[in-house]
Amino acid sequence: MLKVKNWSSYQHYKHRNPPWIKLSTSIFQDYDFFAMSDASKLLAICILTLASRFKDPQAGIVPDNLDWIKSQCGLGKSVTEENLQELENKGFIERASKMLASCKQSAMPETETETYSKETEERQKVHTAFEKFNELAKRIGLPVAQKITKARKAKMALRLKDVGGLEGWDTVLQKIEKSDFLRGENKSGWVADVDFVLQESSIVKIMEGKYEGSKQSKKKNVTEQLEDILQNGW
Repeated sequence: MLKVKNWSSYQHYKHRNPPWIKLSTSIFQDYDFFAMSDASKLLAICILTLASRFKDPQAGIVPDNLDWIKSQCGLGKSVTEENLQELENKGFIERASKMLASCKQSAMPETETETYSKETEERQKVHTAFEKFNELAKRIGLPVAQKITKARKAKMALRLKDVGGLEGWDTVLQKIEKSDFLRGENKSGWVADVDFVLQESSIVKIMEGKYEGSKQSKKKNVTEQLEDILQNGW
């Protein structure tokens, strides 16, 4: 299909029978229109009148078929495909097929690909974060996460946002490794597992250094910290 650009500016009367268009004389002050060949100018006027009586007169479109346009307007051999191309080049019309192809090739695929890539990247970050935790757990004797459930994945995604991504997660793991208390050096022998670390309150306390300090200070405060965990949850 061919679409007339700025169709609404021609103020066509859609309720008239036959339909009319109101052609402003300002069109002749348009340099691009003025510079076109006479045949192209005539073709432009013909396309305007045809668009006004097409199936949807509000759309400003006509079939992309020069032979049909010429037959409807009584145009002779002097009007050629070159004139139609000139109208397109000057911005008077645009081919709807090209617009649709452009949208399909650039807008939608890029959006879908971009969304897909983003989701894939987020899933990979979650997977990597669990791998990093299990590596630490094996090294310092914490419980290794055996099953990565949907609930754990969802919590990990939230915690990664809380700490600023994988770099922030590395900081969390470093603080856990340096914490005597979280590693089980307490009266009860309790150690932090992945479900404890994935709690929002736990992340906040770890990042704020609540579980840091010397072994001696940890032993002095173990009762207080265990009570805090029981009250606030793991």
